[in-house]
Amino acid sequence: MRRCAALARGRRAGPRLCHGGRAGQGAASRQRARHRHRGGLTGGGVPLILTFGLDSHTFGRVEAARQRWFPPARNFIPAHLTMFQQLPEAHLSDILATLAQAAGETPRLPFRVGGLTDYGTGVAYALTMPGFTWRHRTLRDGWRFALGRQDRRDRTPHITVQNKAGYAATRRCLAALDRDFAPWEGMADRFLLWHYRGGPWERIAAIPLSATDMPVTGGPT
Repeated sequence: MRRCAALARGRRAGPRLCHGGRAGQGAASRQRARHRHRGGLTGGGVPLILTFGLDSHTFGRVEAARQRWFPPARNFIPAHLTMFQQLPEAHLSDILATLAQAAGETPRLPFRVGGLTDYGTGVAYALTMPGFTWRHRTLRDGWRFALGRQDRRDRTPHITVQNKAGYAATRRCLAALDRDFAPWEGMADRFLLWHYRGGPWERIAAIPLSATDMPVTGGPT
């Protein structure tokens, strides 16, 4: 099986993809891969994080990889697929109402785990997921007044399994995950809303995606 180009050269590289996924671009992509929660909030309070819940097979695989490779001193949270990083707590009731409505309009969203992204000092599984961009943008348009700079940007769906681990540890992680990697299909089946607690996350709500079809207009193709 083809190895990541960064592994073959044996040197540090920017975000780089194995097995046909899509890499981000430079510093902006690295910034999106970090989970920083400072500034950018309208209304103050504790930041809220919105993620997609994953099917049990995918979650089991990526959580096992995260537990194996994420630096233990910083591994406070489970594997996750982030949509928004800094939603304002002051708007919690409105956010929950919006998510309840959106979940009723959104079916379970399929994705393909197609490769590994090398961030230099971290590794993520790269996802191809057309429904992610559609759902992220429609929520973002309604919340734009309350969003910080990072959350106003488009996101590339990914699931981080290692971050801030150092160059040598990242090479080991990439080599191990790449050795047995084969693409697989998965499903996002719910919204998960969390409080950020200075490291750990505290779950507020799990809202199942319950629509049977995409909306007639505006959905992914």
